[in-house]
Amino acid sequence: METPATDQADTDADAAPETMTGSRDIGLTARTIRLDLGLTLESVCEAVGLSKGHLSRFERGEKTLSAPKIEALAAVLETSVERLRGHDVPDDWITLVRRDERRMSEVQQDGAVRYRYTGLSRLAQSAETYLIELPEGGQPSQTAPQAGHQGVFVISGELELSLGGQKRVLQAGDWIEFPAHLPHTLQSRGGPAQFLLSIASL
Repeated sequence: METPATDQADTDADAAPETMTGSRDIGLTARTIRLDLGLTLESVCEAVGLSKGHLSRFERGEKTLSAPKIEALAAVLETSVERLRGHDVPDDWITLVRRDERRMSEVQQDGAVRYRYTGLSRLAQSAETYLIELPEGGQPSQTAPQAGHQGVFVISGELELSLGGQKRVLQAGDWIEFPAHLPHTLQSRGGPAQFLLSIASL
């Protein structure tokens, strides 16, 4: 397949600065929109007239694009140049959960509350964040082993994490991250505890 042509401003490192635009922010925004639309690098490159390598490096903030190419890219991505620049952020890109809007679900065992939780993430499909409350001695359900990472940030109280044959005590303000495929258990120590659980799958 013939490589799409690129214009001089896209390939010439000495092109006049006023003919160029682009930054790491624009590239990352373009990539986010492209993935949300389910578009491949190849299809966007063909429509815009860029090589796959150039667009890939632009999305990583390593390359710039000329103003005409930015406009063409925005059209292919069904968005505006202002949105690519981060000046027009759509509401559905942001999730704000106020404290009084949270709805906690309860998991009970033998008539007692084992733990309470609520999901905070709304946007990323590959990452989830939960706010979890444990009564004294409470223990959340163990998640199935999976590729990726889990992270725990302790908001209040103490947690005991059993991981890799070792027990670690986590206190308020502590953060720990580990491969999600490792068997592990969490339990509150000496009273109730509240923590954030982040799960990022690969």
